[in-house]
Amino acid sequence: MEYISSSATETKAIASKFAKNINAGDIIFLNGDLGFGKTTFVQGVAEYFNYTDPVRSPTYTFINTYKIKNKNIKQIVHIDLYRINKSSELTQLALEEYLNDESSVVFIEWPMKEVGDIITKQYTSIKFEYLNNEERKIIINYMREHRGSREFYSGKLNERDMLGEYRPTAEYIRKYKELSKDGKYLPYRQSMDLVREYHAEDPTNPSKPFANELRLSIAEELGLETEQDMDRLKFFSAVNSGSLDFHHGVDAWIELLPKDKSERSAIVTMDVTLRETVGKSDKADVIIGQVPDPSEDEKKFMELVYEEYGPDIAGQIQQQI
Repeated sequence: MEYISSSATETKAIASKFAKNINAGDIIFLNGDLGFGKTTFVQGVAEYFNYTDPVRSPTYTFINTYKIKNKNIKQIVHIDLYRINKSSELTQLALEEYLNDESSVVFIEWPMKEVGDIITKQYTSIKFEYLNNEERKIIINYMREHRGSREFYSGKLNERDMLGEYRPTAEYIRKYKELSKDGKYLPYRQSMDLVREYHAEDPTNPSKPFANELRLSIAEELGLETEQDMDRLKFFSAVNSGSLDFHHGVDAWIELLPKDKSERSAIVTMDVTLRETVGKSDKADVIIGQVPDPSEDEKKFMELVYEEYGPDIAGQIQQQI
């Protein structure tokens, strides 16, 4: 189910409609960038249940609870994991108490992969997407079966498990706010430069199996054999980076540095999505669709990497050099 909202009032109205179908024990994941309407959505749900006290983002408290008067639902639990960086920090929150409470409805902003290790039932995923300065798209995927941590984050694909996740540092956030006019939007090239400058993971050794195998397959297609040449081929994840991901439709990119520093790098961008084509405002050169977990179907996984995506990206790089 998809909706378009152009105001906080409209977002609350959509939330109110959604609230009519809520049951005690439901778990709802809220995915989207800062300022996209996640907390406003929870406010709308709380208002539907006649909750009159303030509903604020639990960014610093991590968990807020709102007691409501309903025959089956006793409280709304509002969780924000934006500031959680380690699974050990997640454990300290004792989320199981809330996730297993059959008298609560739980909303989780910025759900982490590790949540998939402790949830044992169905969940609903709601994604908030940027359309323009006024409008947001709200995509609701009702009650999907739990299939482990791989299924979490996006509505139908796990871009973070495939490409890795960009973890904004304090310096990155400071610079982002300094460069953006509204604290949200940055131009395409500026967004890419910022992610590259503050990318913590080694771009020559991505940690996720798909990203790592993809880089190796591209190197094979390009005939990169020496260690020096391999070091020129870099993989950057932009998932959760802000403007590059949400405004420009780029989840990651492959970059081949030139041997001659006076020349430009060859760059191919990608987007993990179920759409077959990119939108007019998206900058992705390659669309990556559903990829199986290598532990479940290694043959199909390797075929997609080495016979489809790797050759495609390598071919686009060759056209630039």
